[in-house]
Amino acid sequence: MPKQILIIALLFVVSTSSTYCQKGFGLKFGASSGWRVLTVAKSSLYRSERFKEESVLLRPEVQIFYNYFEKNGFKLSAGIGYAELGYQINRSLIDPGFSLVTTGFEKELFRYRARYLRVPLNFSKSVGKKKRLDIQGGISILYLLNSEFQYLVRRNMFETNVINEEEWKVGENFQLAFDTGICYHLNPNQKHGLEICLETSLLFNGFENAHISESVYNIGRFVGVDKTTKEHLLRISVLVKYVL
Repeated sequence: MPKQILIIALLFVVSTSSTYCQKGFGLKFGASSGWRVLTVAKSSLYRSERFKEESVLLRPEVQIFYNYFEKNGFKLSAGIGYAELGYQINRSLIDPGFSLVTTGFEKELFRYRARYLRVPLNFSKSVGKKKRLDIQGGISILYLLNSEFQYLVRRNMFETNVINEEEWKVGENFQLAFDTGICYHLNPNQKHGLEICLETSLLFNGFENAHISESVYNIGRFVGVDKTTKEHLLRISVLVKYVL
C-alpha cells in the first residue's frame, strides 16, 4: 500500500503543475538533526540510560519543491528530497588499552543512520500583518535508500576510525510521517522569495532497535532487564528556502 501511495504522490507532483496557477520551483537546503521518540519502554532504567547517552545526529539535507497555488495566504507545495535520520551514542572508552583497536583513542561512537528519499505534501498559511510567517503542516512519504550501524573510535575531532559497519534493521522500506513547520520570510513581496524554516517530521510506524539492546546495552546492570522498546524516528531541520 505505501508503494502505491508514493506513486500517486509522484504523479500528483508532475501532473498538477498545469492545473493550478503556477508559483514556481524552489530549493531548500540546510541541516537536519535525527533523533527518536520512545513510545514504549518496559524498563525505566533502560529508558533513562538511553536518554542519558544518546544524542542527535546532524546531517545535511536538500529538497526541490514546487508551489502549486496561493490564495488568501494559503499555499500548497510538494517536493522531493534527501533526508537522513538516526542518532548516536558518543561516550568515553572505559579502558582504551584493553584492545589494540582502541589503544590511544578516547571516545567510542555507536552511530545509527537511515537515508531516505522524501516526498512531502504540505499546506501552509501566511500569518501576521506583514505576512512574514508561514505555518505549515502535512505528510511526507519516505522511501528507505539504505540504513547502517557504525562503530567508531575517536582520538579527537579530526581523527576517527571506523571499526565495524553492518546493516541496521530500521523497519519498513516505505514510511509515512507527520510534518509541521514554520518559515520566516526575509524578503516578503519580492519575486524571488528567501525564507528561514524550522521543520519537524515524526514517522508514524514504530520499530524496535534490537541491535542497540543486544550489542550496546547487553552487559553489567542491564543483564536480565527487559529492554523491549518501540521508537519512532524524528527529523528536526533548519533550512534555507529559496523560491525561484
